[in-house]
Amino acid sequence: MEQDSNRPHLSNRAIQSLSLLLALLVVSWPALYNGAAFFFPDTPAYLRGAGSAIYELTGWETDWSDRHNLLRDTAAGTEQTGHQRLGDDAARAQQLAHPVLLGRSVYYGLLIFPFVVLFGSMGGVMIQAGLTVLVLWITLRALGLGDGRRLAIPVLATATGLAALTSLPFYVSLLMPDIFTGFAVAMGLSALIGWRRLNIFEKSALLSIACFAAMSHSSNVLILGGMLGLGLLILLGGGAVQRAAIVILAIAATSGIVSERIFVASVEARLGEPPIRPPFLTARLVNEGPALKLLREKCPQIALEACRFQDRMPRDSDTFLWSREPTDGVFSVESHAVQRRLADQDSRLALETLRAYPFEVIYHSALASGRQLLMAKADIFNLPPSETGDLPPRYTRERALSRSAAGEMPMKFVNIGIVLTSFLAAAVLLLLAARGRSREHRVAAFLLFGTIFANALIAGALSKPHNRYNTRLLWVLPLAAGAILLGSRRDAREVPK
Repeated sequence: MEQDSNRPHLSNRAIQSLSLLLALLVVSWPALYNGAAFFFPDTPAYLRGAGSAIYELTGWETDWSDRHNLLRDTAAGTEQTGHQRLGDDAARAQQLAHPVLLGRSVYYGLLIFPFVVLFGSMGGVMIQAGLTVLVLWITLRALGLGDGRRLAIPVLATATGLAALTSLPFYVSLLMPDIFTGFAVAMGLSALIGWRRLNIFEKSALLSIACFAAMSHSSNVLILGGMLGLGLLILLGGGAVQRAAIVILAIAATSGIVSERIFVASVEARLGEPPIRPPFLTARLVNEGPALKLLREKCPQIALEACRFQDRMPRDSDTFLWSREPTDGVFSVESHAVQRRLADQDSRLALETLRAYPFEVIYHSALASGRQLLMAKADIFNLPPSETGDLPPRYTRERALSRSAAGEMPMKFVNIGIVLTSFLAAAVLLLLAARGRSREHRVAAFLLFGTIFANALIAGALSKPHNRYNTRLLWVLPLAAGAILLGSRRDAREVPK
């Protein structure tokens, strides 16, 4: 009899476990359909950074440590190259061993590195899919939808809806830290709205994911900082915000700053020089015109390294930064010494430009932020192999056999779903903010809209607008709107008559 009484319990646990496993597969369907993970031009930098770090510390040599010695040799020879242009074989080696860059998080690379090495590119997708299921679980719990004993099936249903109609599964399937931007927003919302609903395991997981999101990309530090500011504003106004969440967001944002300082110190100790932050502001302001106007009017008196490259201006900011063509690119085709000077002078050039042409800089920044706000296409999942970075042979073969390499991913229908669900979710959240009786729902709507606007300001003002800067986090809107709606209906049914 005792054995029979345990069967329903075991059966329920099996159903819960199976539901979570299915959710993991559902959110990774683009990679499964593609036959491999999706690669981006920056993907090799993340994995090679992790590969070099592991080789330096342990001696474990992998496909991704193939340029470690080049990096060391180039760092040692930086001063000898001076102003020389790249062109001969030695310079080509230097180019391949691009200096260590800030903004290519070694922490994200280390997260996916062992899974990618052991299981191929799909290994990286699976770890991101597992974290996605955990994020969905925490968000649903925080927004009041279900308890831990009966949440697996709602998580599967939520994962299925998001996988069918939003950008979420594509960023799960992309070997880039973009997925962690959405994680940062979801965890920030969960902390501010529903911290008290979570158990100790869920709280620990929320804090860990938020901290790692900040460590995975510097823009996430700014987004978490923006959510922290919004939370403080709501709290000061008497809004329904969890006080503990303010501390959680502060810890997460600080972890991103501290981890970057640790990385800088480690690189300098090992290679004898600190990493370089690409001159994003210079590239953007030159492309939009104000900085180029400054250079043409005040060079050479202003004594900026960028003065030397006016013959290659204006150029699209991506071309300025990443093109390997000597007649077009600037940052990536020059010696490391020149790259470092451009990077060190980035803030100075931006301030000089703002001082000289404040209205033009503000106008172009506002215009870029407005464009960023309206961009909602997943446009990086049918890139040809020539545009997705230089991969080791094993991964080159994976990529060559994938559907995306042939341009066969059905992105037209995906993009329609992204636009429709984003607008519908936004409408639901606006309705809740305007007519909802729950202060909590109004706060959630305010936080989400504020974060979307903050993301547009950050991306538009500090970089060039890209579709992926929006689509990497737009999936949080339907997640939150759907959870709030379902939770409200459940609460209405449970009110005693």
